[in-house]
Amino acid sequence: MGLKIYTKGVVIVGFSEIEDINGNTISLEKNSSLKVGEKIVEVNGTKIENIDDLKKRIWLAQENVLNMKIEDALGNVREEKICPIQDASNSYKLGLWVKDAATGVGSLSFYIPETKQFACLGHGIVDIDTNSLLDIEDGNLTTTKILSIRKGSAR
Repeated sequence: MGLKIYTKGVVIVGFSEIEDINGNTISLEKNSSLKVGEKIVEVNGTKIENIDDLKKRIWLAQENVLNMKIEDALGNVREEKICPIQDASNSYKLGLWVKDAATGVGSLSFYIPETKQFACLGHGIVDIDTNSLLDIEDGNLTTTKILSIRKGSAR
């Protein structure tokens, strides 16, 4: 079985510099206290569940301040005020790389279609971009096709 798991909010996995409409280079990594691994969980009073939610809030705000609730790895929440940056293509951006889901392959032990009950083998998942344990909000099972198996070896 395949699985897709969704994070609580969107996870910051990196930063990029943005050239604004006036040719100035702006970096949130340098100009804010945001850190890789933190989650954006709310913007302007609206819960952020995925990347599309965040994009919509950025577009609606345009150059106005975004009041963001940021959650760190320990569950501490703080507020951060950030203005989207208008670039030469007339888009509004933050200069953040974010993710809202991870995919993988798991083992489904059983599934009862009538009751939709199932059990599967699971474990914590460490995100490759942030090197921290993902805080999972939700997920679903998908069908998969295994193309090959390669035996592991000790390094």
